[in-house]
Amino acid sequence: RNYVKLGTISSATNGGRNFWLGNNPNATWNTGNGLSATPDLRERLQATPSEAEKDFIQFKDGLKFIWANPARAAALYAAKWLNFWRLYPRPSTGYKVNKHLAMLLSILSCGLVLGFALIGLRGAFQHNPDATGLLVGMILCLSSFYALFFTSVRFRMPIDPLLMIFATHAVASLWQRRRESLPSMHIDMKDRAKSSLLKRYP
Repeated sequence: RNYVKLGTISSATNGGRNFWLGNNPNATWNTGNGLSATPDLRERLQATPSEAEKDFIQFKDGLKFIWANPARAAALYAAKWLNFWRLYPRPSTGYKVNKHLAMLLSILSCGLVLGFALIGLRGAFQHNPDATGLLVGMILCLSSFYALFFTSVRFRMPIDPLLMIFATHAVASLWQRRRESLPSMHIDMKDRAKSSLLKRYP
């Protein structure tokens, strides 16, 4: 529509800002989009009317921080990657219900899915290594890409369906094992009952 009406293909111009939000002296493992620009950066941004130029300025500042602080940037990247996998959200608007209850329910639900997904990975690789490798690669690429910027639990939403696939594989495998063990259990119980009757009525 933009191309037909305006003759151009519009795109978002906040990639540089998001990159700066996750890579600057004040950035932390859970920095969100509420971090304010430094006075120097704010002055340079106000000096140009171009949104694309503003975005590029912030991207360059993020790169400068990484080059000047490689060890800190690497540690920050690892912390942001782990934050991507946090089991409960930290909404900037606060919790609408009891905070501790919401966190507990989130940990239980997300924890179960993630736990079963890890269990199901082995069986999934044995069953279909190519497809499983593709899905795992997608998960790792997306989580690693987001960690270049800043991370949030909601950014994991595209990955959650893939985790559910592996979790379902684990549940199905456990259920199948349970079903396969039932006949032997039934036979064993019949043998015990027969043995008991023979002892009582030889």
